[in-house]
Amino acid sequence: MSYAWYYQSTDQYSQRIAYKAGTDFEEYIGETHPKDQHRMAVAIWRIKKITYDGSNRVVSILWADRSEKFNFVWNLRATYNYT
Repeated sequence: MSYAWYYQSTDQYSQRIAYKAGTDFEEYIGETHPKDQHRMAVAIWRIKKITYDGSNRVVSILWADRSEKFNFVWNLRATYNYT
């Protein structure tokens, strides 16, 4: 699986975005406090996954383990349950 990523700071959160291109495009969006944006191996992120169909239409937007809490590790984003 190959991912690309970038991050963007806002006043309230820093965002890190990773995506996997292919037939079914997937995108992960993580948010944390701006001062913590480089701490990707610490459970301080909230992560959601956006999936698209072959026509680039959004199919779903789901939170990691159905939680909006800041208690996930960015580096483990693909291991969480998104249902």
